[in-house]
Amino acid sequence: MKHNIIAYTICYNERKLFPFFIDYMNRFASKIIIYDNESDDGILDDFKKYDNIEVRTFSTDGNLVDKTIQNIKNECWKESIGKCDYVYVGEFDEFLWANDIDKELDYMDEKGQTIIWPEIYQLYCDTFPKYIKGKLLHETPKMRFLKDYSFGKRLFFNPNEITSIKYGPGAHTCFPCGNVKYYDKQDIFMFHAKNMSPQYLYDRYLMYNKRVKITDFEKLMHINTHLLDIEKDKIFNEFQNKFDKAYEINNIDSIL
Repeated sequence: MKHNIIAYTICYNERKLFPFFIDYMNRFASKIIIYDNESDDGILDDFKKYDNIEVRTFSTDGNLVDKTIQNIKNECWKESIGKCDYVYVGEFDEFLWANDIDKELDYMDEKGQTIIWPEIYQLYCDTFPKYIKGKLLHETPKMRFLKDYSFGKRLFFNPNEITSIKYGPGAHTCFPCGNVKYYDKQDIFMFHAKNMSPQYLYDRYLMYNKRVKITDFEKLMHINTHLLDIEKDKIFNEFQNKFDKAYEINNIDSIL
């Protein structure tokens, strides 16, 4: 069965990642709603090329305000109740993937399951990957994978059964309410495309460091405080340490 899925995501200056993003989204989403935080890197022109993309601009006066993003994620999907089968609510660099998403959703429907907590794989590349038409990002030559046991997001669920999602900061935690029944297989995954090269990572940190606005409470709770520490050598060394632990594969099925 083909499912009707609406995707919601947050964007700020993600033009380099957009070709990869749209390939993943178009595999499952009938409509993509992008909350754009006033991007100025040209990505808005790219959005206009796709009829299934709707852009909603929001302003935070040039700042990165986590609470605003948290509120958007907690509320945006509610308009989809009664209009689709599932929603995706995630960041621009979080890519949901399955060999056959509709097959897995048929399984969920049959079992009465309503929400997915996917396994996470961090993607690593030593130089920013070249876009290859017909290949998804995780299929790019020399891409490395590292399973992340500390990072998880419940970013895909049935809006007709979940009444509230209650995401915490960064959506790393949530407390869903309603008919909450988790997908009990391991055939749907999330790839996190944050570490696309040490220079790319450093440049993103620099960009967010200039914009991040952290309250005293957020400092106490260590929310986005990593964006305050942008020592280049430290970021490069931490990247290299994780990159060395990650592994390169030829067949994705061999690790999933």
